[in-house]
Amino acid sequence: YDKKEGIIIRFNDELKPYLLSLKENYGQFELENITNMQSGYGEKLFEVLNGKLMHRRPPRGGAELTIRLKELKEYLECDTKTYDEMSNFKRRVLNPAVKDINEHSYWTIEYTDIKTGREITGIRFFIKPLV
Repeated sequence: YDKKEGIIIRFNDELKPYLLSLKENYGQFELENITNMQSGYGEKLFEVLNGKLMHRRPPRGGAELTIRLKELKEYLECDTKTYDEMSNFKRRVLNPAVKDINEHSYWTIEYTDIKTGREITGIRFFIKPLV
Protein backbone atom coordinates (compact mmCIF):
# COMPACT_ATOMS: atom_id res chain seq x y z
CA TYR A 1 0.00 0.00 0.00
CA ASP A 2 1.22 3.50 -0.89
CA LYS A 3 -0.52 6.52 0.65
CA LYS A 4 -0.12 8.58 -2.53
CA GLU A 5 -0.90 5.84 -5.06
CA GLY A 6 -3.28 3.59 -3.14
CA ILE A 7 -3.05 -0.16 -3.56
CA ILE A 8 -0.45 -1.27 -6.07
CA ILE A 9 -0.73 -4.68 -7.68
CA ARG A 10 2.15 -6.11 -9.67
CA PHE A 11 2.03 -9.19 -11.81
CA ASN A 12 4.90 -11.50 -12.46
CA ASP A 13 6.27 -11.16 -16.01
CA GLU A 14 5.56 -14.85 -16.58
CA LEU A 15 1.81 -14.08 -16.44
CA LYS A 16 2.02 -11.52 -19.24
CA PRO A 17 1.27 -13.93 -22.16
CA TYR A 18 -1.77 -15.32 -20.34
CA LEU A 19 -3.17 -11.92 -19.41
CA LEU A 20 -2.70 -10.60 -22.94
CA SER A 21 -4.47 -13.62 -24.45
CA LEU A 22 -7.61 -13.03 -22.37
CA LYS A 23 -8.97 -10.58 -24.93
CA GLU A 24 -8.40 -13.06 -27.76
CA ASN A 25 -9.92 -16.07 -26.04
CA TYR A 26 -12.89 -14.54 -24.26
CA GLY A 27 -15.79 -12.55 -25.65
CA GLN A 28 -16.66 -9.02 -24.75
CA PHE A 29 -20.14 -7.60 -24.96
CA GLU A 30 -22.38 -5.32 -23.01
CA LEU A 31 -23.97 -7.39 -20.26
CA GLU A 32 -27.32 -5.67 -20.76
CA ASN A 33 -27.59 -7.54 -24.07
CA ILE A 34 -28.10 -10.88 -22.35
CA THR A 35 -29.40 -10.18 -18.85
CA ASN A 36 -33.04 -9.79 -19.93
CA MET A 37 -33.14 -12.83 -22.17
CA GLN A 38 -35.74 -15.42 -21.23
CA SER A 39 -33.94 -18.42 -22.69
CA GLY A 40 -30.51 -19.68 -21.74
CA TYR A 41 -30.17 -20.61 -25.39
CA GLY A 42 -30.53 -16.95 -26.36
CA GLU A 43 -27.56 -16.05 -24.16
CA LYS A 44 -25.47 -18.90 -25.53
CA LEU A 45 -26.34 -18.16 -29.16
CA PHE A 46 -25.51 -14.48 -28.66
CA GLU A 47 -22.13 -15.45 -27.16
CA VAL A 48 -21.42 -17.86 -30.03
CA LEU A 49 -22.30 -15.36 -32.76
CA ASN A 50 -20.44 -12.58 -30.96
CA GLY A 51 -17.37 -14.81 -30.78
CA LYS A 52 -17.63 -15.70 -34.47
CA LEU A 53 -17.83 -11.97 -35.26
CA MET A 54 -14.58 -11.62 -33.30
CA HIS A 55 -16.32 -9.48 -30.69
CA ARG A 56 -17.09 -6.64 -33.09
CA ARG A 57 -20.43 -5.20 -34.02
CA PRO A 58 -21.66 -6.37 -37.40
CA PRO A 59 -21.28 -3.78 -40.18
CA ARG A 60 -24.29 -1.58 -41.01
CA GLY A 61 -25.16 -3.79 -43.94
CA GLY A 62 -25.07 -6.82 -41.69
CA ALA A 63 -22.98 -9.94 -41.47
CA GLU A 64 -23.54 -13.51 -42.49
CA LEU A 65 -22.27 -16.47 -40.47
CA THR A 66 -22.59 -20.16 -41.21
CA ILE A 67 -22.33 -22.79 -38.49
CA ARG A 68 -22.58 -26.54 -38.96
CA LEU A 69 -25.64 -27.94 -37.20
CA LYS A 70 -23.68 -30.41 -35.10
CA GLU A 71 -21.30 -27.66 -34.00
CA LEU A 72 -24.20 -25.31 -33.18
CA LYS A 73 -25.87 -27.95 -31.01
CA GLU A 74 -22.59 -28.48 -29.17
CA TYR A 75 -22.15 -24.73 -28.61
CA LEU A 76 -25.69 -24.48 -27.27
CA GLU A 77 -25.15 -27.59 -25.14
CA CYS A 78 -28.22 -29.33 -26.49
CA ASP A 79 -26.68 -32.20 -28.40
CA THR A 80 -29.12 -34.75 -27.01
CA LYS A 81 -31.62 -37.17 -28.49
CA THR A 82 -34.37 -34.72 -27.49
CA TYR A 83 -33.26 -32.34 -30.23
CA ASP A 84 -32.40 -34.85 -32.97
CA GLU A 85 -35.59 -33.94 -34.81
CA MET A 86 -35.03 -30.58 -36.50
CA SER A 87 -38.56 -29.29 -35.90
CA ASN A 88 -38.12 -29.91 -32.17
CA PHE A 89 -34.71 -28.20 -32.16
CA LYS A 90 -36.12 -25.14 -33.93
CA ARG A 91 -39.26 -24.93 -31.78
CA ARG A 92 -37.56 -25.38 -28.42
CA VAL A 93 -34.07 -23.99 -28.95
CA LEU A 94 -33.36 -21.97 -32.08
CA ASN A 95 -36.56 -19.91 -32.45
CA PRO A 96 -36.71 -18.86 -28.76
CA ALA A 97 -33.01 -17.96 -28.88
CA VAL A 98 -33.46 -15.83 -32.02
CA LYS A 99 -36.53 -14.16 -30.49
CA ASP A 100 -34.56 -13.32 -27.32
CA ILE A 101 -31.69 -11.82 -29.30
CA ASN A 102 -34.06 -9.78 -31.46
CA GLU A 103 -35.94 -8.43 -28.42
CA HIS A 104 -33.09 -7.86 -25.97
CA SER A 105 -29.85 -7.14 -27.83
CA TYR A 106 -28.46 -4.55 -30.21
CA TRP A 107 -28.85 -7.04 -33.08
CA THR A 108 -31.62 -8.43 -35.21
CA ILE A 109 -30.99 -11.86 -36.60
CA GLU A 110 -32.63 -14.23 -39.04
CA TYR A 111 -31.52 -17.66 -40.18
CA THR A 112 -31.94 -20.12 -43.02
CA ASP A 113 -31.22 -23.82 -43.22
CA ILE A 114 -28.31 -25.20 -45.19
CA LYS A 115 -29.09 -28.55 -46.74
CA THR A 116 -26.93 -31.30 -48.08
CA GLY A 117 -29.38 -33.29 -50.14
CA ARG A 118 -32.49 -33.49 -47.98
CA GLU A 119 -30.65 -33.25 -44.66
CA ILE A 120 -30.16 -29.95 -42.81
CA THR A 121 -26.45 -29.78 -42.06
CA GLY A 122 -25.97 -26.16 -41.06
CA ILE A 123 -27.56 -22.83 -40.25
CA ARG A 124 -26.75 -19.53 -41.95
CA PHE A 125 -27.34 -16.53 -39.70
CA PHE A 126 -27.92 -13.00 -40.98
CA ILE A 127 -27.02 -10.46 -38.32
CA LYS A 128 -27.80 -6.74 -38.51
CA PRO A 129 -27.03 -4.11 -35.90
CA LEU A 130 -29.82 -1.95 -34.56
CA VAL A 131 -29.16 1.60 -35.68
